[in-house]
Amino acid sequence: MRRCNVVAIKFSTANEAFDVPGPEIARILHDVARRIENGATSNYEFKIRDANGNTIGSFNYKQEEE
Repeated sequence: MRRCNVVAIKFSTANEAFDVPGPEIARILHDVARRIENGATSNYEFKIRDANGNTIGSFNYKQEEE
């Protein structure tokens, strides 16, 4: 069996923080990238929050066997 790394980023844009979606989506993706740079390991996950502090999704990085 071969191992592969799987990255999943999923978040909802169905609240007022996304009235103008572009800047908020970019802010979230920059935050995700910063958090990855500071500590992604073989199994790493965290909640994604909008600018208002609401939990809107998650990030997950894990190793799987094919």
